[in-house]
Amino acid sequence: MIPNEQVHRAVERYLGEHPGDKEYLRELTEAMGTGELLASRLRAEGHVTCGGIVVNEKREMLQILHGKFGRWFFPGGHTEPEDYTLLGAAAREVEEETGLSDVEPVGVEAEPVHIGMHRVSKCGGNEGAEPWHFDFRYLFRHRGEGDLSLQLEEVDDARWAPVGSHSNDILNERVEAALAR
Repeated sequence: MIPNEQVHRAVERYLGEHPGDKEYLRELTEAMGTGELLASRLRAEGHVTCGGIVVNEKREMLQILHGKFGRWFFPGGHTEPEDYTLLGAAAREVEEETGLSDVEPVGVEAEPVHIGMHRVSKCGGNEGAEPWHFDFRYLFRHRGEGDLSLQLEEVDDARWAPVGSHSNDILNERVEAALAR
């Protein structure tokens, strides 16, 4: 299981790079002060999730149509007990949901390119609750021709969309900046 110290370090480095996100991530930083295991999906108030923004050689981002929610997302999900790093959990989720194993993290430090938050009403283990998902999104490059092999239990479809086309302008800016480095 991913230790709280790793989550704390990632958030501190992220906010050092993006101090304007401090108020937006207030729920996450408050949760960090509880001492509860943040990477456990059983934490009913909210927990860490990890995902990947996969960019191909055509500067397109991979998105999946989530079966339960009927919305387009980046591949990602809950951490598992066998996950030891946030980056590793993100890579595992990308491979599980899309079949892509030939992705490589962007950046020397491989820090999250974006941390987002949203409430989830259909979260396993917390029925009836609407916990926060603290989404640690990592940027990956996909250089191969690898065919997608979707996890049909969770994913209904996949598409490649142009970098910069996501509805979150801040996320778009951060992805563009990371790719330019």
